Amino acid sequence: MNVKNRLKELDVKLSYFANALEMSRPTLNAYISTFEKNETLPNEKYQLIFEKLFNDSINSKDDFNRILYKYHNLINRDKVLGTIEFDTKSTDLITSILSRIKVDLQQEDFEESVYIFINMLIGSYRREPIFKKFAAYFLYLNSNNDLLQISDNEKIFISHCYKIMSLEKENKLTLDEEYYEKFKKRVKEIKDAVDKNKENKTKEIFKRNIENTLDLEIQEQLKLGVDIEDMDVEKIINKIGLIKKT
Repeated sequence: MNVKNRLKELDVKLSYFANALEMSRPTLNAYISTFEKNETLPNEKYQLIFEKLFNDSINSKDDFNRILYKYHNLINRDKVLGTIEFDTKSTDLITSILSRIKVDLQQEDFEESVYIFINMLIGSYRREPIFKKFAAYFLYLNSNNDLLQISDNEKIFISHCYKIMSLEKENKLTLDEEYYEKFKKRVKEIKDAVDKNKENKTKEIFKRNIENTLDLEIQEQLKLGVDIEDMDVEKIINKIGLIKKT
């Protein structure tokens, strides 16, 4: 289909079309050229929009503008969310999550720990496969995943998870002293690792700041015509506060 001819038939100006799509004229022209060659547009969302707008089902300017207005609002939503470059599946997922969060946070009894856990989960699941196993448990449980596709490894994990969940629901769980002690030990290991990492980062930041400060001071000395060999190192160190006064 010749897009520009179709827009003329519908009495839709290119400038209006570009503004509705939040797109520059050069980019719009490039997209039109690509679409007319039956090639895929570089952005999946705009590919979908062009397919919806330029087909035989659009019979009037009103039909065209109604669909265009719908996608104009979606584009504005994506700009606000920062998801304009995401594919449609990812954008729908983000939109759904944010919508649920907004509704939940409006309730006075929302559970902050749940959000802290979600935040931790998103930041850690790539390096902690156990999180993905827990996610799979709930997806299988709620039929989001097909049990016919479950792996033997997943069966092992899920069987133990379901046992614990069932006992908890029936209020039959009892304390396992051995594993609680192991849990406490692991908590300490993780805390020590986090503290060590923070300490190392602090030292690294301090080192960089000192190096930058020293470099700036040396550059100032050089600007004053002082040779590096003649610089008073102790004076420079005192000046930037590296030596505590007694």
